[in-house]
Amino acid sequence: MPISHWIYPELHYDVHDKRRAEVAWRGVHPGHLNQQVVVYGLDNPHPERVISHITFEAAANGGMWFVLGVTMSDTEVYFTPDPVSFGIPNGWGAAAVVYALIEGLAGVVDAGVACDRVDLSPRWTAAGVEQVSVTVHYPESGGYVAYNYRRDVQNDALVLDLTGSGDSCACHVLLPEEAGDVVAVGVDGTPVDWTLSRVEGSRYVAFVVSLPGPHQIIIRLR
Repeated sequence: MPISHWIYPELHYDVHDKRRAEVAWRGVHPGHLNQQVVVYGLDNPHPERVISHITFEAAANGGMWFVLGVTMSDTEVYFTPDPVSFGIPNGWGAAAVVYALIEGLAGVVDAGVACDRVDLSPRWTAAGVEQVSVTVHYPESGGYVAYNYRRDVQNDALVLDLTGSGDSCACHVLLPEEAGDVVAVGVDGTPVDWTLSRVEGSRYVAFVVSLPGPHQIIIRLR
């Protein structure tokens, strides 16, 4: 289980463990300008068995462990993946795909700064998707918007569970082609004002939701 040397760690980083480790702290020292502490996660190789103790064994060549802390969890290890795009020009293709997915199907548009005002136009019905979860997050500022979308065919409704860090979300929800008229829009069980609009052959229902959430939005059809 190689992790990383605390001095010049990029020279010792184990690429095979990259999805299980990330930098927890980085600093400088008069003799070394690049040192860091790495947090590492290891799933229980035998989840059906209870861990009774953990033993750290150092290398036989005189190496030593520097362990700042150990914690345990009942969930699988997860670290935020590396960014899909690293900039210009190599990341253009990936960035275009992400842009099309986020603003296209997911329909999330940051209309302000760090998601303080969001325009939300989920278009999953156009792709035949009846249930999906979406999260858009800016790690540096902490701004985010997240929603669960579900088409409830049995009750003729579209359901959105919405939350975010901002102040407001202007929703423009694409209606299924075969769906009837909108009967009502409710936010947390309270009716809200809504309007219908049409873009070429597509129909949208529009309304505004205050953030932060969470809120459950139910669009009833007939």
